[in-house]
This record gives sequence, structure tokens and C-alpha cells, in this order.
Amino acid sequence: MRASPAARNRLSRAQLFTIVIVAVVLAATGAVAYVLTRPEAPLRILSIDISPDPAVPGTAIVVDVHAEGGSALSPLSVELHYASFFAGGGGGGGTMEDRGGGHFTSDLPALENHTEVWLFAYAYTRSQGPVFSSHLVFPVGTILRGGASGLAFTNVTQVPERPGPLDTVKVTARVDSAATITEVRSAFAWLHMSFGSFGATSFSSGGGEGPVQEASPGVYTTAFPGMGGAPGGGGFEHGTVWFYRLTAADDTGNVAGTDILSFTVA
Repeated sequence: MRASPAARNRLSRAQLFTIVIVAVVLAATGAVAYVLTRPEAPLRILSIDISPDPAVPGTAIVVDVHAEGGSALSPLSVELHYASFFAGGGGGGGTMEDRGGGHFTSDLPALENHTEVWLFAYAYTRSQGPVFSSHLVFPVGTILRGGASGLAFTNVTQVPERPGPLDTVKVTARVDSAATITEVRSAFAWLHMSFGSFGATSFSSGGGEGPVQEASPGVYTTAFPGMGGAPGGGGFEHGTVWFYRLTAADDTGNVAGTDILSFTVA
């Protein structure tokens, strides 16, 4: 028996509906596959800011980092490190909170007047990084710089310049002042990151203060061995990135600090 024209039309409409459904499913599957498998966008930190700016004594400080990069399967993470000096002391950091739109934030505790803060951030994914932000050094309230005593770092040297995993890095600094120098401090931070198979990311980090000794009048030294006090320890793996700075104060209240210095373990 031959099918009537109406039956043939109904069959055609059913076939058309099936084709449309299959096409929609294939398109959706393709879109999901594209999102999941497209290459990672390059990592960039676009900005790092604080609020309030300038920082106010006794008021918490919000750090905002604007970053981009990564993918759906390799999302972007941002970490913060900070240290404080002079009236303040100590430091910290950790994973910043993802606020959406590429913005990540962390809150610093309220700090005393006459404190100086050093901070920076770094970004990474499962297969990229770390990418570092610029370093911020800023006062909380007021600090005295360029006072009449002329306190200043006039020379800073690092030996060796390109340390290996078994080296101890020695830093020597000349500090001049017409007044009595009351303190010289050394603060540091380090980061080591490696990437394994199947998107595994391994990283370790540390920070704190190194002991500073007066080797001779006006000449101060500090050293960065591996963590735990022995060369070759954590923090001295191949590729570890170190940042450090020195600060000084004298009995007139004048303060001074070096630039942010760095090296990478060869």
C-alpha cells in the first residue's frame, strides 16, 4: 500500500524536526568543546591599587588587583604578599578573593601611623606563571624621609649575583647618617613554581626578616640561606624568584629604604 501525500508530509516534518534537534545538539556540543579546549589567554596583571589612597592610620587597607588570562579549565589565581616597617612590623598575604571581572581583592589589617608597607601580587594558572605585579611601597600616615641627619643607603652589594641552589646569598649595605642609627632591617619574599602533567601546579613560597649584623661602623650584612638555615633548602630550588629590601632608622626619627632588589636561583 502506498502512503498518502498527507502521510508523506507528516514524515517529512518529523524528519525535519529530528534534523533540527540534532543540529542544535551538535552546535551546543561544539560550543562547549570550544570553551573547554580553546588555548589559555596570556597572563597579565593590569594594575594593583590600594584603598583608601593614601592609607589612613587605624583603617583597614583594601588591595585590588586587576588581572586577566587563563581559561575555563585553567582558571586564574592571584596571591598577595606584604610586609610592614618602622612603627609597624610583620607581614603576610595569601590567596586573593575573586570578585569577578578580573578583579581580586585582599584586606590588610589596620596599621599604625608612621608605618611603611611593601606589597606585590603574582598571578598563575595550571600551566602559566608566575606573572608579577609592580611593587608598591607606601606610607601609612606620615614618615620622615630626607631629614636633616641625611640617613641613606649609599651602597648595596649582593654576592653571588647569580646564586645556585647550594649558595648562600650575602648582602652588604653601607648606611650613612649624621645621627645614631637605631635599626637596620631586611625583609624578603620568595616563590618557586613548577608544572606537572595533567595540569598539576606545585608552588611553595615564604617570606620574613633576615638577621642583620653590623660588620663594621656603618656597614651591615645579611644572608639568605635555604629555609631552615642550610643552603640547598626550600627557597633555593632552581628557578626560585627572590625579592628583598633593607630599611634603616636613626634616633632623629629619619628613615630610609632600598629599592626592591631581586634574584633568581640559577
